[in-house]
Amino acid sequence: KSVSVAVLDDEPFQPLETLQYEGFRISYKGNYSIAEAVKDYDVILCDLKGVGTELNPNKQGAAVISELRRLYPHKYIIVFSALDMRSAMLRDAREIADDFIPKTSSQDLIHTVIDRGISKVLDPSQIWSKAKRELEAKQISTNDIAALENVFLRAVQKKSTDPLKQITKQRSRNNAVFTDVTTSLVG
Repeated sequence: KSVSVAVLDDEPFQPLETLQYEGFRISYKGNYSIAEAVKDYDVILCDLKGVGTELNPNKQGAAVISELRRLYPHKYIIVFSALDMRSAMLRDAREIADDFIPKTSSQDLIHTVIDRGISKVLDPSQIWSKAKRELEAKQISTNDIAALENVFLRAVQKKSTDPLKQITKQRSRNNAVFTDVTTSLVG
């Protein structure tokens, strides 16, 4: 219940009320306009066709997902689309996103995939795995990654509600270089 879910879709999201009734903290955000709209959400469902046309009229939702991944690498992103599996846009989006739900899916499957995303967002090993990949992509040294991992593990042991934010607080005191890197991890 502490994990919030956003839906980016140019059409009404039919399962919304049912999922809210089942206890999900889920909000329909409509068509994507700016990344700030989903800054406070942990799991994001994103349609492809008709979403993000202002950002990129050709790639549409795939461009949105790419932008969200760049800005918020720690968020769990789910493609929610009716496009044919052979679609280049769908292939591009699925390479970047964490999961996929066809729009023709049953309520049960939608529920299951969102639950899986919530579980991963709350799992410290999944959180650190994503953060570490992001740090490696930014070419942070192995020693520095190990130091960050130590701060992260201490935060998890202390049952911090957001161990990545603890990294930002701790490392920004010691080294300004980590401020930018770790801030990108927590959004």
